[in-house]
Amino acid sequence: MDKVQLHFHHMTNKNFESVAQAYSAEGFVDVRKLGCPFCEAGQEESLGLLLMSPAINQCFYENLGRYTYTAVFDLDEIIVPQQHPDYPTLLSALEKRANTSSFAFRNWYHFSELGEDSSVDPKMYMLRHPYSTKQESPLGYSIKSIHKSCCVVALHNHFSWEDVPKPNTQSGHLPVPIDLGLNEHYKKCHFDEKTCKEMTDVKDRKYGLRLRQLLGKVLTESFRSKVKQIFG
Repeated sequence: MDKVQLHFHHMTNKNFESVAQAYSAEGFVDVRKLGCPFCEAGQEESLGLLLMSPAINQCFYENLGRYTYTAVFDLDEIIVPQQHPDYPTLLSALEKRANTSSFAFRNWYHFSELGEDSSVDPKMYMLRHPYSTKQESPLGYSIKSIHKSCCVVALHNHFSWEDVPKPNTQSGHLPVPIDLGLNEHYKKCHFDEKTCKEMTDVKDRKYGLRLRQLLGKVLTESFRSKVKQIFG
């Protein structure tokens, strides 16, 4: 990754704004303020949904031709290879399984109710929450995808709205087997009370170390260096 584009309508978190400005000054983050001419007063709670697809597709088209693949996921989640050391080797393995427009990854929830590892810095939220639910999300539910940039026309937060498959490329997506890749999602449980109670029962949690195995050391070192640089 050589550059991040940050699209926002308004920022309310001062710490996040400070971090964004620091990375912007380095040239690593391109901060874009989004207008919303079709928004009406009182729609503040809906702004995220209204602006999500325009932001994703603006970023996609501005970078068209630069990257072979386009990955779309939120700040509280990350697609993690479960066997391979990085995305290139994972994608190479998936290409051998199916020549398709997109690869879809199921969710593996790291709900905050499952507890945390107190030995990890509180500011490193993902590494501090290795515990996950026993079961992954159902096939097709709230997937996150990596797309072939040449083979999609319009993107949604979860999938491709429209494909333009090249010769010998199938339209649609390949559901990625969970032993190869998962979208590890870090958040408070968002289901109904009964479901959340069942999904966050400590005896049914897993200890998901894969992200820490892949990135723990380098993330910790980079984080400490950046915190010192930004906040002194």
